[in-house]
Amino acid sequence: MTIGESNNYEYSSKFPLARLNFSDKEKFGSSAVIDLTERLYKYLKSLKDEMNRITNVKARMTKYDMHKTSEDFKLLSEMAMHYARSLTKTKYDLYTVDCWGAVYGKGDWTVEHNHVPHFWSWVYYVRASEGCSPIVFTEANLTIQPKDYDLIIFPSWIRHEVPKSESSGKRIVIAGNINTRHS
Repeated sequence: MTIGESNNYEYSSKFPLARLNFSDKEKFGSSAVIDLTERLYKYLKSLKDEMNRITNVKARMTKYDMHKTSEDFKLLSEMAMHYARSLTKTKYDLYTVDCWGAVYGKGDWTVEHNHVPHFWSWVYYVRASEGCSPIVFTEANLTIQPKDYDLIIFPSWIRHEVPKSESSGKRIVIAGNINTRHS
């Protein structure tokens, strides 16, 4: 059996993207997220590169299982899942597949990639120093300059990258992937 000729087609597609900022204590009812963020910052600011830049992330990075080994990473993952549920039209149960932290400095970057086969991906900005690199959704021609306490949730199939940092300021993030559990 032969497979016919393959063609590539450009397409334009709409996709849901949520951007929430948790710096407003009144809007979110407490300072719990700010306190959590400060604990995460203290942990990540002195992070050693546990992945040796062998992943798409060319910056200091934790291992992928932080939601299993750190209560604070687990709390943040659960928070991201809560908001991802509101974007999900199905009734499937969601769960965190993996979660990691990264600290970007001058010259650090992330290779263009996606998170297939996962359902949702997210990134939380523990610190986004002025002039730090944005997240760029390449196929959507969308660039987001992050702020401290931003949570961005997007479909995992969306290609994205982080350009090489020209700033000496830090870009400290926690990211993760969410999948559906079919019962």
